[in-house]
Amino acid sequence: MPHAQSAQHEREANRFQPKRDLILVQNPDDLSECYPKIHAFIRNLQQEASHEIMADYTGGTKTLSAALVMAAVDCGISLYLTIAARDNLVKVELGEVTQRVDTSFRH
Repeated sequence: MPHAQSAQHEREANRFQPKRDLILVQNPDDLSECYPKIHAFIRNLQQEASHEIMADYTGGTKTLSAALVMAAVDCGISLYLTIAARDNLVKVELGEVTQRVDTSFRH
């Protein structure tokens, strides 16, 4: 089944890869550092037509999340948020659902 193997290999190659997908920031609470780095990273990905870019701002510091949202909206890519019922404000619990966020207010 070479076709199934190549399809599986392609899916595995598109999974999260830290060396490729992480952006190093010195201060995750500094918007003036986070936003330009994220924005430039997204723009570089947009130069390569083979990438589907999805921005999920569920985790991270509030500043990192805000920077990702700003950069994603400015670059015209889709935003996603993982949500669930929360008994506390520390973390998302079982029953989480990821849904697309409406950003049409920007147009």
